Amino acid sequence: MTPMRTIKLLVTASLVACGGGEPGTTMDHESPVAALIAAPSEGATVDAPVTIQLDVRNLTIRPAGTDEPNTGHHHLFINRDIVAEGEVILTGPGIVHLGAGQTQHVLDEPGSYTVIAVLGDHAHVRIPGAATDTLRFSLR
Repeated sequence: MTPMRTIKLLVTASLVACGGGEPGTTMDHESPVAALIAAPSEGATVDAPVTIQLDVRNLTIRPAGTDEPNTGHHHLFINRDIVAEGEVILTGPGIVHLGAGQTQHVLDEPGSYTVIAVLGDHAHVRIPGAATDTLRFSLR
């Protein structure tokens, strides 16, 4: 993780603890499980295609359908709102299911993006208490 990304996560955690923070970001100290976006950098303008690189804190990434404790998989909400904790993450425009246990996703359409990484359990249910991560960037 880049130093700037680490700073962003620390600032976001502080803001949320004080009642503020970025929309879609639920970083807090009581929730050790978190989806993390490692790349690209916040606010970057990058050339297409770009690979969104994901990480996780205190959870093991497994394919969807793997019903084991402390496991889950990534979902990306691209330019749309996320579902509430405990709700099923359905398929639809702007929702990417990384159900095979992938930790990256490629975007190649130029534009401005807000990407929110969300963790789902074996049945694609948003894991209650798991923090999300939000990234804003442009693709040219």
